[in-house]
Amino acid sequence: MDVSKPLRGFVLVATLILLSACGSDDKTVETVFPEETTCQQNRVENQFLVTWKSGLISMEIAANRDEFVEDFLKENLEKIEYVQYDQWIEPSPQPEPLLQTQTIITDSLIYGPAQLDASAAWSRGVRGQGVLVAVIDSGVDISHSQLRDQIDFNLGESGLDSDGKDKSTNGVDDDGNGLVDDYAGYDFYEGQSLQKSLDGSDSHGTHVAGIIAAAHDDMTTDPSKVQGIAPESKILPLRFIGPNGGLLSDSIKAIDYAISRGARVINASWGGSSCSKTLEQKIQSLSREGVLFVAAAGNNHSNIDKLFEFPASFNLPTQITVGATTQNLNQADFSNYGDVRVHIFAPGHRIVSTLPNDTLGEMSGTSMSAPFISGVAALLLSARPTASIQEVRSAILNSVTIRSDYRNSTQGRVNVRNAIDYLESH
Repeated sequence: MDVSKPLRGFVLVATLILLSACGSDDKTVETVFPEETTCQQNRVENQFLVTWKSGLISMEIAANRDEFVEDFLKENLEKIEYVQYDQWIEPSPQPEPLLQTQTIITDSLIYGPAQLDASAAWSRGVRGQGVLVAVIDSGVDISHSQLRDQIDFNLGESGLDSDGKDKSTNGVDDDGNGLVDDYAGYDFYEGQSLQKSLDGSDSHGTHVAGIIAAAHDDMTTDPSKVQGIAPESKILPLRFIGPNGGLLSDSIKAIDYAISRGARVINASWGGSSCSKTLEQKIQSLSREGVLFVAAAGNNHSNIDKLFEFPASFNLPTQITVGATTQNLNQADFSNYGDVRVHIFAPGHRIVSTLPNDTLGEMSGTSMSAPFISGVAALLLSARPTASIQEVRSAILNSVTIRSDYRNSTQGRVNVRNAIDYLESH
């Protein structure tokens, strides 16, 4: 059988696993790798995610479960905490088709920042300075005029090498982190430089990135531009989703890479019905790294307290799950909801943002709602760089504008002014 390399080619930050009361002698194939009957509809039959006692996660390949157990698991059993199948994550269905927008846009089409009262932060000089937000998605058009100065470029892959070649495109791992030419994020879906992957399939991620950080002059309204919530934050674009979805293992690679680059916020505008202990523990471990995970609730008009979607339904202290409102402040018909597992609402209907090839367009979905919260988190971390993720999360969730018919745990939608005031007073 083939044995893959660890999920990270760079220095690993060990994930601590609490061992059960049972001794190592009690470990069996069945306890380490149980034959699960739920959440398995999208599993990849020949790929296995192994969580080792050391905290390392690796992806192993075998023809099937039996071969994996006989040729790999049994001989490494005492070193392994648990095993799960790799899974295929499908893009959340968009409730409405993407629409290109005219060059001149009106205030009614860019209602999101005003609905959040984002200018309350901008007027105080709080614009996301010094905060890195990882957009783990379908990729980002790094040449877009409103995004190119917002991208967090890797200095280790910048400049010229000893042969006078551009390090960003020389096909060499110049910074020794195991990834070649990761100059502007990385494409884990294709396993290559993100610059090679700008093929038009990155509309979703580009749109998300613009909501967070599209550059603008907040003192005036330019009718040909959109306003990012945190326009001086930096975006780390990480692709793991292709046209038909992406692998769970690649999403974990992207999360680990985001940690290694110093991201404080991770935006996850994706999900599905497949559950994963591996992903859940990875998100839970972000508390030690000081990283907030912002997840889209999903677009199936479902109660995800009962009909779980992941990662939205994990309900972890490192996570905020976001549903959608419309321009008239109603809960969007398509938005998932839940009195426990959905935490807050943000604009998500007909949101205009950046698209590839220096264009703008409107999209709808909780995929658009999540980056509004990621942008707000960046504002708060900019306002108080020493704030913990728990303090930022608390400020966002305890400062909402309440409406009694909202089906989320706070019964509210995000309010930037209130969130900053809350953070400053606590």
